[in-house]
Amino acid sequence: MQRIARRLLPAALLILSACSSIDCPLNNVVYLKMTLDDGSGMMSDTLNVIAHRPTLGDTTMVNSLVEAGSTWVEMSYAQDVDVLILNRHDSTGRYSIDTLLVEKSNQAHFESVDCAPAYFHEIKSVSHTHHGLDSAVLYKTTVDYDTTRTNIKLYFKALD
Repeated sequence: MQRIARRLLPAALLILSACSSIDCPLNNVVYLKMTLDDGSGMMSDTLNVIAHRPTLGDTTMVNSLVEAGSTWVEMSYAQDVDVLILNRHDSTGRYSIDTLLVEKSNQAHFESVDCAPAYFHEIKSVSHTHHGLDSAVLYKTTVDYDTTRTNIKLYFKALD
């Protein structure tokens, strides 16, 4: 019995050492972080963000965000320009609708053959309408797994 155990032990160690842990991210989607400011240092009105994706149809990304300083929006990996519709309204019924265009490049990001594919983005430019949005300032052009840093800061006008 002892002889069998001595022969099986090296084989068992070899099998166990062949196993490896795969460090795939739990979520392979990257998010654009936008900070919001309507003059109070945050967004006091209600904000909805809709992504216009011609091939998939419109998708609500943020629904009824109230009194927030920032939000995250999933970026597309198939389009060179993300079209975000910003619908803002207050409790008195005043509203504004703006379009934010985020022109970007999409780079495939490889972690491992065992991991799902991911795409990182490099923002080239940001443009917008001026109905209720005063300005959009680009801070961090790289969109990757780091959601702690602001990519775009949006400054809103007072609603009329």
